[in-house]
Amino acid sequence: MGPELAIVSAVVSAAGTAFGAVAQSNSMKAQAAAEEQKAAIEAQWSERRSLEEKGAAQRQSQEELRKAKLAQSRLTAVAGGSGAGADDETVMKLWGGIEKEGRYNAANVTAAGDQRAAGIDYQSGLNTWVADSNARIKRAGAKSTLIGGFLGAAGQAFGGMSSRYSSGSGSTGRTGYA
Repeated sequence: MGPELAIVSAVVSAAGTAFGAVAQSNSMKAQAAAEEQKAAIEAQWSERRSLEEKGAAQRQSQEELRKAKLAQSRLTAVAGGSGAGADDETVMKLWGGIEKEGRYNAANVTAAGDQRAAGIDYQSGLNTWVADSNARIKRAGAKSTLIGGFLGAAGQAFGGMSSRYSSGSGSTGRTGYA
């Protein structure tokens, strides 16, 4: 194989290495962008689930208050039917206890819903952070792959060219010159 063919071979090999590095780098960048897009979509759904949890807790809280009002109404009806009267001291204490219990239950339901929503928000933020971190790592890897590919290609090209000058066929000295 002549020196010109070795140079052409080295240049073609170097071009292939550079092309491969660019393709791999682009693929890594595309993966990073896809992960970020996926995280953004998941964050939107998480926000929606969080709002649904809060809404469900509010509806359940209202239901607890409604139950308390129904219990108070029943207490009033039973007290009135028994002849004791709705303004009896014992009836009033029970009335107040039912109201406190209803508010307590409503507050617990609301707090539990808020906690579930906060957990969803936290997990969403964590998932977004992980996706962003992975994307940064992939982008850095893409740059490294690109730089390594170009350096490798340069090494192949210069290695092929140096073979032309170091072949020294028929030379008498160390430098290859007669």
